Amino acid sequence: MIITVTGHSGSGKSTLALMLSVKLNLTLIDVDEIVDGMYNDKSMQQNLKTAFGDVIEGEDGKIEKRLVSKIVLNNKQHWDTLNYLTWNYLETQIDKRLKACNNNAIIDYKFIPVTKYFEIANYNILVEAKNDKLREKHLIKRDKIDKYVVAKRDSFSPNYKRHEFSFVVLNNYTKDFADMCESLIRQIKEDSENKN
Repeated sequence: MIITVTGHSGSGKSTLALMLSVKLNLTLIDVDEIVDGMYNDKSMQQNLKTAFGDVIEGEDGKIEKRLVSKIVLNNKQHWDTLNYLTWNYLETQIDKRLKACNNNAIIDYKFIPVTKYFEIANYNILVEAKNDKLREKHLIKRDKIDKYVVAKRDSFSPNYKRHEFSFVVLNNYTKDFADMCESLIRQIKEDSENKN
C-alpha cells in the first residue's frame, strides 16, 4: 500500500506521515530528507554549481541548501532549472525506497500532486491549516524565516485541488489534530481491510 501525504510547508503533513508510518507499519519516505542527501552527491553538486555558480557555496566550499533556496525563491526560471536538475535524482531515490519496502510506504512530499506517485497511490492525503496565520506563525518560529519567505515558498507550491484527494485533514494546531490523525488512521485500516 502506498499513501502520499502533502500540503503546504508547516501544515502538519510530516506529523501525519510519521503517525501513519508507525500505526500502519509502513516505511516512511521523507522526500525532504532525500533532498538533503542530494546535496552530498558529487554529481548533483557539480550540476548545481554549473547551473548557479559559486554563490551557492558556503565558506567551506560546499554547496548549501539554504543558499540554493535563496536563489530559486527569488527567480521562477531558477526554480524551474532546479526542478529539472534534481527531479531525476529524487525520483530514482524514491523508486529505490519503494522497491526495498515492496511498495508499502508513506511518501511525505509537498509536490506529490505533480508526480507519478499521486497516480499510483492507494490513498492521497492533503493536510491543510485551518488558519493560515497560525501556519505562518508556526513556520516563522520553526524555520526562523520571515513572512516574505513563507509567502515565496507558498507561491511555488502546487495547486492542491481538494476533490482529487482521498482525504483532507485540517490542522488547527491544537491536540485535536492528533485526534483527527488517529481517526483517519482507523478509517484507512478499516477501508483497506474491507478491500482485502
